[in-house]
Amino acid sequence: MDLDLEAQPVTDMHCFSFAPNPKLTRRSLSKLFLSGGPTVMGSKSEVRQEDLLSSVAYRRMVRELSLLLQAPDSDLDVLRKRNERARDFAGYVKALCEDAKIERAVLDNGIEPVGFEEFRRYTPARLYRVFRIEPILKRLLDTSESFSALFDSFDEVIGTAVRKRGFVGFKSIVAYRTGLDVGKPDEGEARRSFEAYRKGEEQREKQLNTGQQTVPPSAAPSAGTGGPGTMMLRSAPTVISLTAGAKAAVAGPPWSVHPEPATAERAGSSRDIRGGAARVPSQ
Repeated sequence: MDLDLEAQPVTDMHCFSFAPNPKLTRRSLSKLFLSGGPTVMGSKSEVRQEDLLSSVAYRRMVRELSLLLQAPDSDLDVLRKRNERARDFAGYVKALCEDAKIERAVLDNGIEPVGFEEFRRYTPARLYRVFRIEPILKRLLDTSESFSALFDSFDEVIGTAVRKRGFVGFKSIVAYRTGLDVGKPDEGEARRSFEAYRKGEEQREKQLNTGQQTVPPSAAPSAGTGGPGTMMLRSAPTVISLTAGAKAAVAGPPWSVHPEPATAERAGSSRDIRGGAARVPSQ
């Protein structure tokens, strides 16, 4: 039996807010289709624009938007029509969401080009937010004098995010740092990793101040799959599972959502968005 999902409302389970942009160029539009997109590191890619313009994803986006905008199937024609419609940016976003049947969206706060309340003003979908833990964990790694201090501060921040700031879950990009070797270190490993990280940072700062060669970047949290910084981030599930704030803030386990760059144009139309969004009936 065929299952027709065209009429079903959609919840986009992972996206970022986007700033109003009434005028796109061919270059800015094509850059959305770099590997990872501008939300990760794709914007620094050496991929030629000519290759992006001929990619399957870009060509499909152009075709789908041409149908929605009733424009010829060429990117320049689509851009002209799009920029005309986007003078009323809220109206344009509303048309995209209605065409794709997007009624709800889950926002990752790891990248916020605009504030949540501002984004709500021109986005008709019902919005939810997940709290990305790496930015606050990195800050606490650099400022906490002890593991216990980090633990307590992290507990307070994530508990407040859910209880007072309206977040509905947590998000981690730990696999960017560790690969699939995430695991669940015990508290002792987490403590030792924190101490090794702080020792490495102190040594690094001392060498910088004396003009000596800095310590290898293996001590930094973003350093591939090795080093105490990476181990500390790998310990994040342990820190979360131990904190009272996480336990008190949610009735179930924190959400885990897969990163996928999202913008108004990337969404395109219903034919396009339904390839990657979660489809759920309205409640």
